[in-house]
Amino acid sequence: MSANPAENVAETGRVPRALDMNATPATGDTFREVFGALPTGVTIVTSSDTFGLPVGMTVSAVTALSLDPPQLLVCLQRGKYTLDAIRDSGRFAVNFLSEDQSLLSSRFASNRFDKFSGLDWTPGYHTGAPCLAGVLAIAECSVSEVIVSGDHEIVIGTMVAGRSREGTALVYWNRGYHRLVRGPAGRPGR
Repeated sequence: MSANPAENVAETGRVPRALDMNATPATGDTFREVFGALPTGVTIVTSSDTFGLPVGMTVSAVTALSLDPPQLLVCLQRGKYTLDAIRDSGRFAVNFLSEDQSLLSSRFASNRFDKFSGLDWTPGYHTGAPCLAGVLAIAECSVSEVIVSGDHEIVIGTMVAGRSREGTALVYWNRGYHRLVRGPAGRPGR
């Protein structure tokens, strides 16, 4: 039996049941493999440190939380300088990346010190948090709450300003960047 479900259907004439999959203990590798099956949008979460310098990191664990008040949450690994800056400043911006910004995502996923060097960005109108040029959308937020869980902290932000443009999002899936394919009705393909 193939690891590819589409090939399994072609070979056997049936869709694999959940019980047909081999279960493995919940290790870090298993966890990454399981969640690698979930496509996510890619963002760069930014803030400014106590010296006023821009900081940021690539984050895929971002989700809408509430419409009234408008809140979102971001999950950041403990011990990261960007998380410290967000806690200290009480503000941040979520920059939603467009399909042509995979190199920017990789840059902010790295440990390099000069992530903002040579980049086009401006301080947010309402928070001062760095807003990157060319992104699909930006949510400027004030910190409402921080919850510690495991090796991450969940930062709940109230959106104080936002803007967006037309375009297609950068997607991360199965350990790589992907582009959405538009279907015939102008909607993402299925």
